[in-house]
Amino acid sequence: MDEKIVRQVITKYLSKQGTKFSLQKEKEAGPDILIDGIALEIKGSTFNIKPALEQFIKYAIRYADLQIAFPIDTLSIEFLYSLYALEWTIKYRPPSGPHLIKTYLVCKSNGEEYCVKRFESIETLLEEIKKKIGQEAYLPLKSDETLMKNALEIGSNISKVIKRSLEKEVISFGHKVLLENK
Repeated sequence: MDEKIVRQVITKYLSKQGTKFSLQKEKEAGPDILIDGIALEIKGSTFNIKPALEQFIKYAIRYADLQIAFPIDTLSIEFLYSLYALEWTIKYRPPSGPHLIKTYLVCKSNGEEYCVKRFESIETLLEEIKKKIGQEAYLPLKSDETLMKNALEIGSNISKVIKRSLEKEVISFGHKVLLENK
């Protein structure tokens, strides 16, 4: 998903929520959106993790808090746990805490409809992922062979399982945002 689309979805979502924000011009230095001194950085599906983390760290230090928005297809174990480490690094920094990384996951529902679900922290997002993996793995009253095949299937495709289950979650329980064709 292109960053421009994620940006449109997030700005429309924030407007629907009644959030007052200022939108930076594209290619302008600084976070994409400012909300009362809080940096909200938006990413599309393709970006390099290390420069993005450097950018997140810079914003976490310069601004009151850090929020990020990205499409579900961006998720990887490396990215998630890099964000988790960053969240713990900044969690109790002065002047006040805790500082958590509020996260907005975005996915396409159908046509021009997108869905957004906000997680209060990376830790909350990881807890949701853990719960979803458990739900995928739980097969009551099945044979040992079926259970082992299921565990192997989940383990060998963990990124796909995470993305698929979070996409269902975001579409089912997230906020709908319709982008009109221009």
